[in-house]
Amino acid sequence: MILCSKCILPEYFVGIEFDKNNVCNYCRSYKKVAVKGQEAFFRVIDLYKVQGPYDCVVPLSGGKDSSYVLYAAKRLLGLNPLAVNYNNEFQHECAEKNIKGICKKLGVDLRVVHASNSRVKRYVREYIKGTLPFGAQGLSSYICINCVIGYMCSSLQIAKKLGISLILWGTSEDFPGKDFEMKTKISLCRIFFSRRMPNFLKMVLYHFRQRLEFFTSFNNLFRLSRPRLEEDGIKEIRFYDYFDLSKKEIVRVLGEELDWQKPKTVSGIAHFDCILEPLVGYLYYQRLGYNDKISRYSDEIRAGYLTRDEALRLLAEDKIGEYSPAVEHVLRELKLSDEEIGTIKSLQTRKPYYILPS
Repeated sequence: MILCSKCILPEYFVGIEFDKNNVCNYCRSYKKVAVKGQEAFFRVIDLYKVQGPYDCVVPLSGGKDSSYVLYAAKRLLGLNPLAVNYNNEFQHECAEKNIKGICKKLGVDLRVVHASNSRVKRYVREYIKGTLPFGAQGLSSYICINCVIGYMCSSLQIAKKLGISLILWGTSEDFPGKDFEMKTKISLCRIFFSRRMPNFLKMVLYHFRQRLEFFTSFNNLFRLSRPRLEEDGIKEIRFYDYFDLSKKEIVRVLGEELDWQKPKTVSGIAHFDCILEPLVGYLYYQRLGYNDKISRYSDEIRAGYLTRDEALRLLAEDKIGEYSPAVEHVLRELKLSDEEIGTIKSLQTRKPYYILPS
């Protein structure tokens, strides 16, 4: 297998082409996007800020990106944020500890939102059962959508209820891993007309109930994709469109200033806040031959925040593509049968990324 000689993208990454030196077209055409800066940030804040107990909502997962946004909003920018955590039933215990710890240290109020009746866990279980015959392609297509719904819509609901006009997201328009494409999603019709139709109907029921619980608009009610937050008077701001920081720097600051921690089993800049992460990464790797970590690390290399050797070391630590104990743990948490778990384990047909030639 060929890897780019500058980043770590493999030859089967979507749209990739190599030159004679094995440098990919993504590296050759890369231009670092200039951030808008603090002055532009405060122009938006001043335009939308209203009088009230809170200046903005910061959706908080306990991971590095949203934790740093909360820290910067309070300590560096002088705002009074309200932290909103959507507990999706798969929240890592280390993320929960971070959420409580940094809110206490910063003196920030916290609202925690839960889906009723274990609805997300039920959705994920029925989704896996319904898409199992379709392999990694089916299993990975929509597995995370209910978590996205809860995270986005609960933040909007609270902002509306409390009259807060700003939501500050820990993302950017040109986010790392943007070139990672969730391609060839399984057709929902194929699931509906298969022998797994009962599982499909249960999945849709739990999905619809969650949309009702976190209702934002009729346009979003019947969407199986990411919701669109369209609310007059509420402005969403992507924090990292305005401020440029490396992931290593974010982790360093959070550790020194707020005693923010990550699990010992997780590499320096990897996501860990959801225990589904290892399963989702495993499924995408078996489906495509890469997952979003590979794309994110490649973006960090191009931006000058990681060396190629550092990225390969991180992938080795993360054991990309391996059916790990963390994958097994989450499948057991979902109360899947031994046969179903065995089927998912048997999907491991690609060699783990960290033992491939670089």
